Amino acid sequence: MVRWVLLFILMMGSVFGDSVTATGRVPLRPSDGIYDKSGWLEGVSRAGMVRNILGVREKGGGSIFVVVLEARPDDADGVAMRWGRTWGKGGLWGLILHVPGEEGFPRFYGELSRDPAWGKAEKEEFDKSLKGALQKVELNAVSVLGERQRVELATRVMAEGLGYLGVVMERVDHRFAQARGKPPEPLPSKKSGNELPEIWWQIGVPLVGLVVLVLLFLLLKPSQAEPMDQFHFPGTEPRKRFRAPWSGGGNVLIEFREPGKGRRQ
Repeated sequence: MVRWVLLFILMMGSVFGDSVTATGRVPLRPSDGIYDKSGWLEGVSRAGMVRNILGVREKGGGSIFVVVLEARPDDADGVAMRWGRTWGKGGLWGLILHVPGEEGFPRFYGELSRDPAWGKAEKEEFDKSLKGALQKVELNAVSVLGERQRVELATRVMAEGLGYLGVVMERVDHRFAQARGKPPEPLPSKKSGNELPEIWWQIGVPLVGLVVLVLLFLLLKPSQAEPMDQFHFPGTEPRKRFRAPWSGGGNVLIEFREPGKGRRQ
């Protein structure tokens, strides 16, 4: 009896499709950008896709998601747009939707889910660039036969396109913020050698201070002079010669010795 109940549940699941899409709710945003409850993506392919997805996030301004469903939902486009807008959090996002074994998949979606304070020309140009990036993803994916390879290639191409558009979007935001007189947010920049002066400044100042303290200690330290009473200088009495106010010298005995000769004084 239990076996028949389980079989009935499985059959109903295949009829009504994915339970999440059937309820209309949006699941939690996947941390690595991949929603695949069935485990269809496994091994090296998934690892490479995650690297591409996280690379776009590190550049800033864009997010990519890959959704793999066990069954085709009634409104696949509506599900993809609703999930992408929820996960994208009002920013630039792209989504790859795939249903294994179904014709017409994977499908590709993308959007800037906010109204940027740009000029009309900039908005139209950005929308045109985003549309072109999605078309490029589709053209590249069609050329691959394997389903997993198709999704993997689409992820890489989408990461390249949206990664570039994300940088462009932040630069346009920065430029228009300056034009409005608002303090612009700093643009993301990679770590470079320009940070070395700041590091040396933080290290050098304490080091110089330590050297100065050591020098002051050595200079102010009382010297250990040798005691003068270790030497005895006998008193002398100057003699005046030829009524001069000073003496030409004391009573000094000078000896000159030559080898083989006697002593001469």
